[in-house]
Amino acid sequence: METDGLAQTMRSRWTQAPGRPALGFGDTWYDWQWVGENATRLEEALTAVTYPSRAPIAVIARNRPAQAGAILGLMATGRPAVVISSIQSPDGLAADILRLGVQVVLGSPDDLRADAVANAMRTTGVLGMTVAEHGSPTFDVETPVRVEWAPQAIDPDALVVMLTSGTTGAPKRLTLGRRATLSAMADLTAMLGECEEPGETSPSILFQPLANISGMYLLMLLAAEGRPAFLMERFRAAEWAEAVRRLGPSWLWLPPAAMQMVLDADVDPAHLSSARALRTGSAPLGDSVRTRFEERFSIPVLSHYGATEFCGIVTSLSPDDVAENPDRSSSVGRARPGVRLQVVDAADGAVVALGELGILEVQADRLGPGWMRTTDLAAIDPDGFLTLHGRADDAINRGGFKVLAGQVADILRAHPAVADAAVLGLADDRLGQVPVAAVECRHGVLPPSSEDLAAFSRSHLLAYQVPVRFLIVPSLPRTGTMKIDRQAALKLFASAG
Repeated sequence: METDGLAQTMRSRWTQAPGRPALGFGDTWYDWQWVGENATRLEEALTAVTYPSRAPIAVIARNRPAQAGAILGLMATGRPAVVISSIQSPDGLAADILRLGVQVVLGSPDDLRADAVANAMRTTGVLGMTVAEHGSPTFDVETPVRVEWAPQAIDPDALVVMLTSGTTGAPKRLTLGRRATLSAMADLTAMLGECEEPGETSPSILFQPLANISGMYLLMLLAAEGRPAFLMERFRAAEWAEAVRRLGPSWLWLPPAAMQMVLDADVDPAHLSSARALRTGSAPLGDSVRTRFEERFSIPVLSHYGATEFCGIVTSLSPDDVAENPDRSSSVGRARPGVRLQVVDAADGAVVALGELGILEVQADRLGPGWMRTTDLAAIDPDGFLTLHGRADDAINRGGFKVLAGQVADILRAHPAVADAAVLGLADDRLGQVPVAAVECRHGVLPPSSEDLAAFSRSHLLAYQVPVRFLIVPSLPRTGTMKIDRQAALKLFASAG
């Protein structure tokens, strides 16, 4: 078994502390010996079919021990994991397999035996290996073994290949390197340490999809730093709160939509009493949600900002930041060590003055000297705190007037009856586009009328910014990472007539 720095670190854990907890799921904790068994047995199975060393392996990544163990096993053997999101239909899985051009795919028996997936593998000669859903790790060949393997480029630094969130443009496949990841994990450990006592290592609760950077980040943290991770297949507020009560972590990690779900579920504040702070990111956080969460649970909410393209988090708020100045709570914090930020004019790329709105650019030492331009509108104050103002590509051109969808949605979230809102551009024959808003109401609150929402908007916005139509929905459509699915939200207006 070939090894590198990360692999050596992981190997030392299962040889020196094999009984140390690594991954929890339900009522069971899997130890580092189990992680080692995943690495050993997976490598044996790949060697048996003569698959080249360090060649990439695709994994249909469900939030289950078998799939997480397989990814950990790949990290420990120097093979890149090409992550395929399981939050799609069999046709979508098959299309990913065909698009990626992979030669080996790991997945559950149900995933690999679905007609569309089986046909895709058979057509392209992809080798399918099933992972054991229960018991000891095993990897069984599901399809005929190739006589020979096609030549492929081997990147010795590659760790994980995954789909980006679109922060720097259209979503695309991106390779995360081992050196950059280890640097990001060391910084994440320092960031989490701001909420922990010296020497303390709180477990993380991993419910975000492993195919997303937020979920993969916590699995990488387990691999690189040994921090135990408790795995959940999906977020359910009551189950999550019970896990917090049992595990007693010093910090919590929730996206804004999950924070709202915890509020709606009327979770007992005593369940979260171990936490010194809650860290949040991945989507806009309304002041109403933040305020209600902090008031109910007496836990400061600290925003951060990151993306797959940056190999994780590049800005964060610390507990001291908001303790010194509560007005900073709407910021996503200052640049992490080794990160630089600048805001530029969208037209000519010139750096704008502090406090002015423009397009955010990021430079991180772990990724090299180049600046990466995002699609996020942002401003940086004189103290270096970054505030986001939506996405430039979400701007709606209403007859020549630019409507920033994120700013309008922020106003709607401030309505006492609104839990969340999606503001979208709808095609219009006369004006080109007009803003419309889909609104999800707070649990147990009388829904407002469209007239009420329009009046509320007019009192806070310019006339051209006010949505021309409001649609009250039971819940906004969301992706697996709890971000609003904007295309699905647009379809709501088409179906509503």
